[in-house]
Amino acid sequence: MMQAAPVGLTGIGIGELAALMSDLDSDAVAVTVYDLARLLSALVLAAILLKPRLGNPMLWSAYGLTVVVLASSVIQPWYLLWLLPLYAVVHSYRGRVMTGIILLITVVVLLAIVGQLSVPQWMDQWAVRGPPHGVGALYLVYLAVFDPPPHACSPSATVPNAGMPPTGG
Repeated sequence: MMQAAPVGLTGIGIGELAALMSDLDSDAVAVTVYDLARLLSALVLAAILLKPRLGNPMLWSAYGLTVVVLASSVIQPWYLLWLLPLYAVVHSYRGRVMTGIILLITVVVLLAIVGQLSVPQWMDQWAVRGPPHGVGALYLVYLAVFDPPPHACSPSATVPNAGMPPTGG
């Protein structure tokens, strides 16, 4: 399998460079780079878990899982699908950065998944792959331009103090 993740490509590059400059095995060096990336992600996760009251737990769960996915030596498209729901349900912040993250994840997944569709030789590829790309593009336009902010749909927007703990009495 092609190493297509940043950590995978970095490990391969450092491994090949080490093999050129010394008698080290390139695969062993690459595995060491992968192990260091995993260790770094474990340290970041420990810091996230041990820090009290970070704020929105869904957002920090998304950050933690993003660290784990990015520290992987191979990133499959569906790994990004694990991230999308966590970022999509965050109600505390919805700005250009969050919309950009959601758009980027959706585009990468859409391109990878639709690109894997099996098309018989007698059919035009665009007849099979075009409609999913079109639907995906329409969804991305809707998401970026027309999607209402999450607070407009939440119960607290219409009911005062909704979701707040009752005051003692």
